[in-house]
Amino acid sequence: MEYWTTKYRLFISIKLDWEKFEQSNIELPLKIFPKCSDWRYEISQDKKTAIFLASWDLRKITKNILNKGLEELKPYIIQPNK
Repeated sequence: MEYWTTKYRLFISIKLDWEKFEQSNIELPLKIFPKCSDWRYEISQDKKTAIFLASWDLRKITKNILNKGLEELKPYIIQPNK
């Protein structure tokens, strides 16, 4: 999972365990996040993983909201190898 900001936007990229995520009843973008009109999935060809990409106006999303949302997605996030 990574995120970065520009002067006005927050961008997020999350690698998900797609098989596990599809079994859940969670919909992205999460309801806790403010309205997001710029988002998409990139599902791998083997349908085992997916990348969720989204961006928000920085004025509409706080660090607290971001952390709560990421906590909800934690079971489905694939951490990069360290």
